[in-house]
Amino acid sequence: MKSIPDKSIDLKEVWEIPPRIDTEHPATFPIELCKRCIDACSNEKDVVFDPFCGSGTTCVAAKMLGRKYIGIDISEEYCEIARERLTQVSGNLFKTVIAEKENKPVVGKQDSLF
Repeated sequence: MKSIPDKSIDLKEVWEIPPRIDTEHPATFPIELCKRCIDACSNEKDVVFDPFCGSGTTCVAAKMLGRKYIGIDISEEYCEIARERLTQVSGNLFKTVIAEKENKPVVGKQDSLF
């Protein structure tokens, strides 16, 4: 965890960030919110983990900020949406990890950590 004083984000202020409405996922949030939180709480090349990544907003923000990321979601459909969003950010560092748990596929996507 890094210290916050040298950052341009004032954590004492109220952030006014418009909602994200152009989405294929019912519970998305603005990428700017993710970017501010990730930037305030991590350094470049740190790993950001999102165990319920949905359409990948947190992973996209992490990638934009030079962080490694691991995103996992049970929905293959949302993982595919996340994959597409990540390839649009900068290259395709996305791999697929598939595990079996209780006879249900658990699909996870992550950047090149393995």
